[in-house]
Amino acid sequence: MKAFHGIPELKEHYLGRIAYHMEMDHLAQGCTWEANGKIKGCAIGCTFENYRHQDMQDEWDVPIVLAKLEDRIFEGLPIEKAKMWPMRFTSALKVGKDYSLVWPKFALWFLNRLKKYSNAPDFLSAIDKTIKIYYRWVSGENITSKDFRAYAADVAVYASAYAAVYAAVYAAAYAADAAAYAAVYAAYAADAADAAACFIGWEILADKLIEIIEEVN
Repeated sequence: MKAFHGIPELKEHYLGRIAYHMEMDHLAQGCTWEANGKIKGCAIGCTFENYRHQDMQDEWDVPIVLAKLEDRIFEGLPIEKAKMWPMRFTSALKVGKDYSLVWPKFALWFLNRLKKYSNAPDFLSAIDKTIKIYYRWVSGENITSKDFRAYAADVAVYASAYAAVYAAVYAAAYAADAAAYAAVYAAYAADAADAAACFIGWEILADKLIEIIEEVN
């Protein structure tokens, strides 16, 4: 993947659009995209002027999972920081870079963070097995959907009480079939981040996501 299809002008176009909606105070939590009458929209709405997460992948060549994460973080942040979030997120993306490993790196980080919130043996076992999935992923190992699903079946029964881990397991399971299940994979990933935010906080999650994006070279 090559962010913005390698076209700097495409990124500038979207930054300009976001800046316009910021100036007009159109960004609002709790909505998607409303253009009839008074314009207002969420992070995705005011970026693409519709509410289709798939547009980030189609128009920017950036994984749909990052659209889902941008959206969830926007809704979770304090309102004044939320209004700055779409510009911060889009600005961090570098033209021509491949962001396909941002999600598993982000998941690895918060899964490790979550270990300190419980010493229950079933939780620690599930989270350690889930971390192994993601470590293999970010290490570049060619893991098939069968491999991921075997892990998912093994871990899910222990992770079911821990929403962030459970959702991360299923994000991984569907990610191997991303071409067919990209939206499902992205939805599970967003659910995992949503649950993790209950322990870690949205502002910390936002900062870490940007840090990982900026580390891509």
